[in-house]
Amino acid sequence: MGMYTGLRFSGIVKNEFRKEFKSIAMNGEWKLSNNDVFKEFGEKDVAFLIPIGPMCYMPDEWEDDSEGKFKRTYNCKTGKWKFQCSLRNYNETIEEFFKIVPYFMEKVDMCEVFYEEWVYSRRYEIVDGSMKMTDQKYSKVCEFNE
Repeated sequence: MGMYTGLRFSGIVKNEFRKEFKSIAMNGEWKLSNNDVFKEFGEKDVAFLIPIGPMCYMPDEWEDDSEGKFKRTYNCKTGKWKFQCSLRNYNETIEEFFKIVPYFMEKVDMCEVFYEEWVYSRRYEIVDGSMKMTDQKYSKVCEFNE
């Protein structure tokens, strides 16, 4: 089995990447990109699960996204991309994703990470050109570890 880490993400893809980004945004096809940065990320362990990984062992409010706040969507014209997924992050695939986010994202509206044994999720933002944790106790998600 293994432990899962959830990722919720919303932001604006830079204009120069918007037309070619749909297959990545909706299907996780990083490896198939003509862009070397995306292709290299696609070679990372389970990179394809960002953004398509199923919601495994995530809190109820993550699994029941009935309001569609993080339903996987992408708008080629505006660049708005949002998704939520989970994956086994043993080889720090999420951290590798964070390394390339400033390269192709104009703006990050929300980036939240939750490991299934944590009590609180963590929030990340682009700060000085790189993704940084800005809130280690962003949202209280579970009670069982206190």
